[in-house]
Amino acid sequence: MLTFLQQIEGLGLFSAIRSSHYAYPILLWLHVITLSTWAGLMLLTNLRTMGGGWQKPDPAGSYRGAKRISFLFAALFGLLLFGAKAGQYTYNPWFWVKMLLLVLIGVSGLILRGSDAIRRAAAMFSVLLLVGSILVARGPATIRDLMHSTVDPSAEFLFASVQVISNEKGITEIAPHSDEDWRQVKARADVLLKAPDWLTAPGRRAARPRDRAGNPEVELETDQLQALLQTKHDDFALRAKKLRDSASIVMRAIDAKDKDALLDALNVIDQACEGCHVRYWYPNDKRAVHDAKEAGILE
Repeated sequence: MLTFLQQIEGLGLFSAIRSSHYAYPILLWLHVITLSTWAGLMLLTNLRTMGGGWQKPDPAGSYRGAKRISFLFAALFGLLLFGAKAGQYTYNPWFWVKMLLLVLIGVSGLILRGSDAIRRAAAMFSVLLLVGSILVARGPATIRDLMHSTVDPSAEFLFASVQVISNEKGITEIAPHSDEDWRQVKARADVLLKAPDWLTAPGRRAARPRDRAGNPEVELETDQLQALLQTKHDDFALRAKKLRDSASIVMRAIDAKDKDALLDALNVIDQACEGCHVRYWYPNDKRAVHDAKEAGILE
C-alpha cells in the first residue's frame, strides 16, 4: 500500500504540486473553502429537514445544485492534495476516519427521501457526522505538519534545482539559468531561512497524538518525540539555527547566481537537516547515527 501511494506521489502532476511554492497552499485554501461551503449547505438542509427555524421541511430541493457543485470542486481539490502527499496518509488513521465520516454524510443525504420520521433521523445523524468530521480535522500546525507541508517540499525543490548527474550517458549538469529559475530557487531558500522560527515557536507541538511513525523500528513515536523536545529544546533550537545559517549561505550563492557555490551550500543544508533528523526523527537507526558521527554532524 505504501509503495503504491509513493508511486502516486511520484507522478508528474502531483510532484509538481508538492514542490511548488504556491500550488499546494492555494489548492488547500480552495479545498477548505469548497468543503466548508458544502458542509454548510448540508447543515442548512439538515436543519430544515429537522424543522429548525422553518415551518415546512424541505429535505433535498433547496441548495441541491450548489451542494453538488461545491462537493465536486472540494473532491477535485482534495484529490490533488491527496495525490501530492499520498504516502503520508498510509499511517494517518484519522484521515481515513474523516473520509469515512464524509462518505456517511453523503449516504445520509440519500435517505432524505423516505418518510418524515426517517428523514429527520437521517438529518440528525448527518449533523452528528459533520461535528465528528470537524473534531478529527487538523488544528494548529505541529512541527511534523510544517516539515511535511512546507520545509520538505522547499528542500526537495532546492536539491533538484542544481545537480551533477553522472551515468552511462555521460555527465549532465542541472542548474538555474533564467532570472525566473533563480527567482523560484530563491523563494524556496527563503522558506528554509524562515522555517527555524516557525519550528521553534513557543508552544509548538512535535506532532499530533494520533500521528504515527512511518517506520516505528527506527523513528520516534509522538509521545517520545514530544518528551525529547521538551528536555532538549535548547539543542533543538541550536540545530534549527544551523538550518537558518545554512540557508543564509544558500541565499548568498543565489544572489550571486553562482551554481557551484549553490551546490556547495546545499551540501551544508543537507548536513544541517541530517544532524537534526538523526537526533529527533530516527535516532534508532544505528547506521544513520554511525554515518552522522563519522561525518561530524552528530556528537
